[in-house]
Amino acid sequence: MASEEEMIGALQAAGRELGVDFTHGDYKAVSGARGWPSASAISARFGSWNESRERAGLPVSRRLERGWEPDELVRAVRAAARRIGRSPSARDWDELARENGWPSSATVMRRLGSGS
Repeated sequence: MASEEEMIGALQAAGRELGVDFTHGDYKAVSGARGWPSASAISARFGSWNESRERAGLPVSRRLERGWEPDELVRAVRAAARRIGRSPSARDWDELARENGWPSSATVMRRLGSGS
């Protein structure tokens, strides 16, 4: 398991290599080959991809610190399920979250519980 310092270092290295506006997908595409911690592990450690980027001193694409109330999260999860025709996995959710400005799956699980 990578330390917070290693995760921040990997994000900063990605910023130098890919440019500071690299996406979650850009990072995922190269992280394994570079031996960097996974994007999912980083998001889980810091609560969201944007929070991770912020901790590494990188720009965030949009602020997601808005106070997501449980009922708002439930509505978003239901919308995601309707869109893909089933309950979303964490991977499904994170892809849709980037498109829709929703919080990460780690944030949803933390706020609603992992069994939700």
